[in-house]
This record gives sequence, structure tokens and C-alpha cells, in this order.
Amino acid sequence: MGTGLESKAFEVISEAANTLANPEIQKWKGNGGRVIGYFCSAMPVEMITAAGMLPFRIRATGSQGTELSDAFFSAINCTFPRHAFNMALKGEFDFL
Repeated sequence: MGTGLESKAFEVISEAANTLANPEIQKWKGNGGRVIGYFCSAMPVEMITAAGMLPFRIRATGSQGTELSDAFFSAINCTFPRHAFNMALKGEFDFL
């Protein structure tokens, strides 16, 4: 049985994982911080942090389709960038 603190920690982490512009990002931006998105896991996020920005790994959480991005990608392209670009075209990454 977990404690209330463990439950709250799980809630915060779960919300951050399941939403794009989570409250922590909004708080960072509200304090004048800048957020920069990146795709590749090999990106040295320490460089972004050292530059005073918050690194955000772009993912396609919640994407329902690629109807907008299909005009820019062929059907043989990987679905991940197609979904991510579709979300960008819809303005879902406007917090970056």
C-alpha cells in the first residue's frame, strides 16, 4: 500500500506522460522560460538545459490520424513523424 506522497508523485508523472502541454511546462513558460522540442533520443538535452531552456521530447501522444500531414509525406514514411507533423499542423505543439 502506497503513501499519499507516492500517489501524488504518480499522479504528477502520469499527467506529464499523458498530456503534451502539462502544468509543469505551463509554469515554466509562465515564469518566462523557453521550451525547445526535439525528436532524437541522441539529442544532448544537457546543452538545451545549459542554454537555460526546457527540453521537450516530441511525441505523438493522443494523435488520432495523419489527414493533414499526408499531403507532405508519402504513405511509405514512418507513421511517427507523420503523426507528430499532423499534430504540429493542428497547433498542438504551440507551447514550444
